[in-house]
Amino acid sequence: MSSSVVSTKGGVLSIDETGVELHIPPNAFEAGIKEIEIDLRIIPYSSFGSSLSFEDHSTVMVEVKPNKLTLKRPASLFLPHCLKLKSTEHCEVRIFQSHHDAGEIPSWEDITQSVTYSLSESCCVIHLKKFCWIKYTVHGNEVLGKNIMLYVIGEQSDYDSEYVRVDVGYYPNLPGLNRVSNTSLKH
Repeated sequence: MSSSVVSTKGGVLSIDETGVELHIPPNAFEAGIKEIEIDLRIIPYSSFGSSLSFEDHSTVMVEVKPNKLTLKRPASLFLPHCLKLKSTEHCEVRIFQSHHDAGEIPSWEDITQSVTYSLSESCCVIHLKKFCWIKYTVHGNEVLGKNIMLYVIGEQSDYDSEYVRVDVGYYPNLPGLNRVSNTSLKH
């Protein structure tokens, strides 16, 4: 999570070691707001069960608060992904937002037609004019596979060892990727 008081001069919030960033331009706030506390946090997909697709689990979902804060000039939200794409030029990307109240289940609205965004090999940049929960998906026909990225969400745990076992499985229907590999990572 990242939290900062941002003035009319603008600013950048980032969540360490994740690639998630929010760039707020100067004079982005509505009249009367001189400074405001902005919160940015990653929402774990595990909160919503395991019925998500291969692509959904490969992108980041975040909450930007205060919810429903409207900007005069869009903020740029950088959300990484771990997808190996055929191309980024013609990928079908869908952008979703939710303005649900605290404790409620998100009610996702497709806002793809009303926002501008750009997709690169490692990140989607979404230009937001209103703060909310936000996520994006990439159409599965454009996905060749996944790069592996590990994020620690929440409190850091105490480990008895300096190594953590990570099991990595490959989908057997992808050419050449029909084995399961195990590795240990030093943290």
